[in-house]
Amino acid sequence: MDGLGFSPAELLTVAAAVAGLILFGYADLHERFDAAHGVWRAGAEDAYVWFFAILRALPILWCRRHPLIAFTATLSGSALAGAALASVVGAPLPWSVWPWSPSSQLCVLAALVVAGLEVDRRRGVEMATAYFLLTLFLQSVRPGYGFALSIGSVIGGSALALAGLELLRDRRDARQALVVQEERTEAERTRRTLLEERARIGRELHDVVAHHMSLIAVQAETAPFRITGQSPEAEAEFRSISAVSREALNDMRKLLGLLRADYEQVQTAPQPRLADVPALVEEAGAEWETSGDLEDVPPLIGVTAFRVVQESLSNARRHARGADVSVRVTRTDEEVRIEVRNEPSPEPPMLGPELEAADGQGIAGMRERVTLVGGELETGPTANDGFAVTASLPLETEA
Repeated sequence: MDGLGFSPAELLTVAAAVAGLILFGYADLHERFDAAHGVWRAGAEDAYVWFFAILRALPILWCRRHPLIAFTATLSGSALAGAALASVVGAPLPWSVWPWSPSSQLCVLAALVVAGLEVDRRRGVEMATAYFLLTLFLQSVRPGYGFALSIGSVIGGSALALAGLELLRDRRDARQALVVQEERTEAERTRRTLLEERARIGRELHDVVAHHMSLIAVQAETAPFRITGQSPEAEAEFRSISAVSREALNDMRKLLGLLRADYEQVQTAPQPRLADVPALVEEAGAEWETSGDLEDVPPLIGVTAFRVVQESLSNARRHARGADVSVRVTRTDEEVRIEVRNEPSPEPPMLGPELEAADGQGIAGMRERVTLVGGELETGPTANDGFAVTASLPLETEA
């Protein structure tokens, strides 16, 4: 928006209309002054006509910020132009001169439409009524001939302007409703994507935790056979641990069923690990570098790291086609650190509302995963107009 309240496209349209009204007003007033005066002092007529042509049309530029003031200014300037014409035209006054010349009427009606878009319907009708009442007043102060034509042109022009105003309002309201609907649709799409990602995270969590819970249940069941000489109380305690473990497993399966979408089939493939990242990067054709032992990593951290790299590579393919991509995975005693960087794309990016939305949802999904394990995720452009994703996954959270 500019200082006048218009968008660039709107300002161009309104400015062109104002310029057209000024030029037409100059030609219209010039002809009428010429007809009234046979002789003008050199240069005086042009200055006089330009002044009134600009005085009537220029306030339209402020109709967005100050609709009532701008409309009043245009109406007053048109009345002054009519009074100036009437002062040099002998009686009786023709209807095309007093109180409004054709160019004055166009200026008033244009101001009525532009200002009317910024006020409610009642105020728009009030502005048209003020135009009509001022016409009656000026005709009563200095009657001219063609009274019916003068009033008829005001009523007809105002009716057309109000009808056009309604069409523009309906179009604007429909466009705004479409924008709101698109925002709601995008919000729903984002929400659904996040829910699907959470369901996927839930399944992966189930696989990781179920493995540990199954070990607890098996060890508790076999403990009385592996460890001899236990008291009846100790054996009962082991049986209780086994029963509670299996009950927890059943509860987790029920919870996973709630998280999984109706159309999603149960997946039986093993969960990816951190050690699978190099193969993923090689398949994507990216450069990679690793540091530290990638095998001995808690399962949940490994799944999270793999998904972060996978989503980062997908984003790079979507938005930086043909760009060099590098992946660095560093494992220390405290954390697993992932850095995925892509250089600026040598080809035009595959941008569009759907891809931009998918990119944003992908980052949101990565952030959820990283937050789940107590880590941190940073994303953003690099100094050379590339893009970088950095994730830090603490290992002590799995202790």
